[in-house]
Amino acid sequence: MKKTGFTLTELLMAMSIFGVLMTAMSMFFISNQKVATEQISSASNENNVRLALLRINEIVSQANYIYPSGQTLVLDGKNYSTGQNVLAVLIPENTTYCPPTASTGQTYCGFMFSIENRSTYSAILGVNSSTTGLALIEHRVTGITWAQHTVPSLNWPNTNLISSPVADSVSTNSSLAADLEPADYSSFDRDTFSYGATADISSSKALIKTVNSTVEVSYTFRGKSLETQRSSYVLARAIPRGALPHPN
Repeated sequence: MKKTGFTLTELLMAMSIFGVLMTAMSMFFISNQKVATEQISSASNENNVRLALLRINEIVSQANYIYPSGQTLVLDGKNYSTGQNVLAVLIPENTTYCPPTASTGQTYCGFMFSIENRSTYSAILGVNSSTTGLALIEHRVTGITWAQHTVPSLNWPNTNLISSPVADSVSTNSSLAADLEPADYSSFDRDTFSYGATADISSSKALIKTVNSTVEVSYTFRGKSLETQRSSYVLARAIPRGALPHPN
């Protein structure tokens, strides 16, 4: 009686072919997983940038005063120079982003967006070696006074100071307030005091009409840099201090 079956050589050849096929399939799935993970990371970057700009735009659109570039503000003992890395605005009390206080109702909230070292906020952001080491931070204070017919103070109080990250791993290609457009008109509080077109863009008396901000987020993923950049062009209210924020 003749016996049928596979020879050892045939079994080895079949196992070799099966091994090659399994290796090819594994590499295919691993490659697809890498692509999917990269796409998820890119989508997360895009969402972070979009939300950061949305927050900036909402605040700027409600501002009564936008600090021109080149102004040095003092907050909590630190100096912040407005321009590429710092955008600062004042919003009147008892509005959407500046709740009323127990004061006379004639103060302002100061909002400052600053690109700074993320290590200060590592308790919130966590430790991550794949970031740029920078983060976009929002600082908010209340109780800022602004006397009529003057420029706002560069020394902000620490009243109810709240600092929180808006976006992590921000690139140095970001620009918050380096691209400002002055108003093409002048606004007079008095005959001897005016804001607007007669003032240089770096002057504290400059009346800002638009703010063009750019935020770029960059992460290192498997040795590859994933970058997402967005810009916004916001028309500002820029109302000079000719009257109280909430006149009686």
